[in-house]
Amino acid sequence: MALASAAEGASVAISGLRFDIGGRRILDVADWFVAPGRQALLLGPSGSGKTTLLNLLAGLSRPTAGAVAVGGRDLAGMPAAARDRFRGREIGIVFQSLHLVGALSVAGNLRLARYLARLPAAEADIERLLDALDLAGRAAARPADLSQGEAQRVAIARALVNAPSLLLADEPTSALDDANCERVVALLRRQAAARGATLVIATHDVRLKDVFPQRLDLPARP
Repeated sequence: MALASAAEGASVAISGLRFDIGGRRILDVADWFVAPGRQALLLGPSGSGKTTLLNLLAGLSRPTAGAVAVGGRDLAGMPAAARDRFRGREIGIVFQSLHLVGALSVAGNLRLARYLARLPAAEADIERLLDALDLAGRAAARPADLSQGEAQRVAIARALVNAPSLLLADEPTSALDDANCERVVALLRRQAAARGATLVIATHDVRLKDVFPQRLDLPARP
C-alpha cells in the first residue's frame, strides 16, 4: 500500500478556547481559523501557552472550555480511543524533544509510527520518504549515531509517514543558527506543501515572524 498524500489538508478551528491548570489560566484564544492546506505560525514567548495549544490541536489535552476542531472533527468530543486513532492517521507531530526510540533504527521508528496507526509498513514508500529527506543512507542507523540535523529530519519523516492532513511542529528552530533555521523551516514547508497538509509551527523564534502567511501571536502570561 502506497503512502498517499493528503488529498486536502485539515482545517483548524478554535472557538472560545480556554485551558486552566489548578485555577491558573494557561491559554485563552477567542477564535482562530486555518484553512485546509495553509501554513501558520504560533508565535509567543516562553510560558505563553504555545505547546499547550499544540497539544490541544493534537488531541493530547482537552480544553477547560471552548472547542478545537481539526478537519471539522471536535477533538474534545471524541472518545479517547477514537481520538488516538484520529491523531495517528491525521496528525503528524514534530516534538521539541524528538522522542525517537533509541532501540530502533531510523526505518524502524517510521515502521513503528505506521504500526501504531494500524497501517501497513509500506516499505517502498518509507524508503522514498527517507530519500526525500536525504536520509536514505541512514535507514539502518540508530538515533544515537545521528547528527542533530539528521535526528531532526528523522522526526520530521516520522511525523509525515502516515500522510497526515495536519502537521504540527513545536520549536523546531530554537537551537539552530540562522542557516540551519532557514533550512529546517523550508524543509517543513516544502514537505507539507508537497503532501497538501496544513502546517502549524509553534515557536518563540522571532526570525520566523514574517515567514508565514498567517500568524497567531500569543502574549506573555503573568
